[in-house]
Amino acid sequence: MRVLVSGAGIAGLSLGLLLERRGVEVVIAERARRLEPLGHYIGLKGNGVRTVERMGLLDACRAREQRLDGVRFHTPSGRLLRENRATRLERELGGVLFFRRADLHAALHEAVAGKVELRLGTEVQALEAGPERVEVRLSDGRSEAFDALIGADGVRSPTRARVFGSGHEVPLGGRYIALTVEVDHGLDPRFVAAYLGRGQMVGLIPIGPRVASPFVYHADGGEQPASRSAADVRDFLLRACGDFGAPVRRTFEAIDASSYVFTDSITMVRPPRIVKGRVALLGDAAACPTFLSGMGSALALQGAYHLARALEEHPGDVPAALLRYEAGIRPIAARYQQSAWKMRGFVLGRSRVRAAVRDAALAWMPDRLFVREAQRFYAAERAASPA
Repeated sequence: MRVLVSGAGIAGLSLGLLLERRGVEVVIAERARRLEPLGHYIGLKGNGVRTVERMGLLDACRAREQRLDGVRFHTPSGRLLRENRATRLERELGGVLFFRRADLHAALHEAVAGKVELRLGTEVQALEAGPERVEVRLSDGRSEAFDALIGADGVRSPTRARVFGSGHEVPLGGRYIALTVEVDHGLDPRFVAAYLGRGQMVGLIPIGPRVASPFVYHADGGEQPASRSAADVRDFLLRACGDFGAPVRRTFEAIDASSYVFTDSITMVRPPRIVKGRVALLGDAAACPTFLSGMGSALALQGAYHLARALEEHPGDVPAALLRYEAGIRPIAARYQQSAWKMRGFVLGRSRVRAAVRDAALAWMPDRLFVREAQRFYAAERAASPA
């Protein structure tokens, strides 16, 4: 069997590794000319942790982990609302790994190096999917035939547009910004400091004594950054978050040309189908749950595992294998997306009353009730079948 994977992100590299171990010839085409060690901070939870363990990558991931004890929630001015310990989340979900997305990506890249053909600076330019094979023309000038094409090419997937049409992106009315900034932040190194405003949330993650990894959720309805440059994003954040306390302002003031900056709209992907014949979508291309779910990397890993297992179980019938994969992953993705819709109101709601109720609930809710609400939010993780 010969499979082309379009995209060398978390989903694409995971699938390449899992298929190669099953004796499948894999080609991964990635339009970027090199894989940069960049990416925001993530908490890989539950089934995501179990999947990297099944892939034999748990030790590699733990070696890269940057451990945190929990999260402290504050008002914009800095008044403490609540402290949550990571140990509770670990007990509920069966494990949590804290590291940069780039660290997970690096562990996967190391695992596939020399085993999977990775073509950088290459993308699919045209394809024709027939009953027996998928004919593909690549940007490197080659025309080749594959038994399956897997689109793991992100939220704005070219594969999805070519095969499944357009109109599957659902904006949630906000913007996500993630950064890595050199700054003398003065934060407690054990905790994420989260600041909740009206239609805004700023999280400050201490990576070291002089490095912070901020993330920002900002509701639509006003100004946006003039561009994605560090200077324009810095100026936007200083204006938009002007009423936040000194730690936030100090961190944003330190953004410069050396800072890692990522910004994008918060967009969910919800196509009616993710399989058509010998073509399938994977990861964000199939069902982006958005940053609000906290499950994007976990979904990418689980999707890759479901897909590799389905192809292993149906080696002589690729279309049937892909349908089996679709049936397994769609319910999991739907639950993750439902969690993101719930979080949308918590983070992006602009109502003064709603923000006051949220803050009061964080401050006064008994621990047992708060844990129950967390259980409901992460019910997708408990209900999802292990990958």
